[in-house]
Amino acid sequence: MITVQSNALEVRRSLESMLVSLADTDKVLNRATFDSFALIKQRIQQRGEKTDGTQIGKYKGSKANPIKTKAGRTITSIAGYAKFRQKLGRQIDYIDFTLTGDMLDRSFSVIQIDENTIAIGFLNDANADKARWLEQRFGEVFANSEKELNEFVSTVVDEIEQIIRKG
Repeated sequence: MITVQSNALEVRRSLESMLVSLADTDKVLNRATFDSFALIKQRIQQRGEKTDGTQIGKYKGSKANPIKTKAGRTITSIAGYAKFRQKLGRQIDYIDFTLTGDMLDRSFSVIQIDENTIAIGFLNDANADKARWLEQRFGEVFANSEKELNEFVSTVVDEIEQIIRKG
């Protein structure tokens, strides 16, 4: 008599477990969304870049203007908003939409829209309106860049692969 042993039941249970884990899209998409959120903030605040990767802009007067005095000495001055930012200890090399931190540090967030949906946006209407105005003035800034979208997809794939490996 030939005896055949099979682990079909074990494989079935493992596959069922993986399918249940994969059905829990919250875990998979939440990690990708939070990672994406961090990348958007970093791009804006640390590099001063729009969604397309170009610089948002420069603060007017951010270059030091050498001034010759009557005595022949040279002094430098920074004019306008850049000078105001510098007095507050903020960087002035590029526009980063961060002065008080109200908009990007306290209001820009991952938001629970409903039981099944999270999104990246603003916690209050005033900052959402400010963001719309800034995008009208400077171009698209708060959406995912192509690189950030690729990172999002990569994170989702990594999460799914981890679920399958644990299976």
